[in-house]
Amino acid sequence: MEDSLVDTELKIITSELTKTVGRKMKERVNQLIIEVNDEINGLENDLRVLNNSLEWIDWLNQMYLEVDTLEELPLKKQREFVSNYIKKIDVEYIPKIQSHRFNFKFIYPIVEDGIRIEGKDKSGIRKYEILDGSSTSTFLQKHSNKRRRISDEEKDRLDRMISQLRVEKSLSLSTICEELNLVGLRTPTNKKWDKPILSSYIRNMKIVMGK
Repeated sequence: MEDSLVDTELKIITSELTKTVGRKMKERVNQLIIEVNDEINGLENDLRVLNNSLEWIDWLNQMYLEVDTLEELPLKKQREFVSNYIKKIDVEYIPKIQSHRFNFKFIYPIVEDGIRIEGKDKSGIRKYEILDGSSTSTFLQKHSNKRRRISDEEKDRLDRMISQLRVEKSLSLSTICEELNLVGLRTPTNKKWDKPILSSYIRNMKIVMGK
């Protein structure tokens, strides 16, 4: 059809066709080329989906073997696992409800998909049909406003250390904050210590802290 366009253009130049007739012929051929290209693109897309589906089945088997032990894998292996199945993650903060929305884009349509077994063919090979799933998923992570409550044992340890640093060693509030943060002790709301928080906490300890 592309050759036909060249031939038509040549016939117009050599006056074998009038410009009006030649233009109509070119428009018709161009339309046919567009239709054929659309058909080719559709077939290529179907072929791509088929190839991906066959590859996806192998990946699915691998995923089932790995997912149960994912939490026990090293961080590097966890990252490799995620990169094998997830193409993109968009994170959106929603101030009105104080939540984060995670939008997952998977490489293959593995969300709520399935396989329907249709028996075996004449060669004894199992026949199946892949039931399309979705390649996207959304997860909403709500933030809790509840304060972290420390155990009585942790509070006793915290109080003893503050008393020792403040009364026995007469350290400043800033130095005490540094010491508490260094050993990993956090405030009852799971924050790092600073002077205002420590000062308020000491006032509520109900013990004599000295000057």
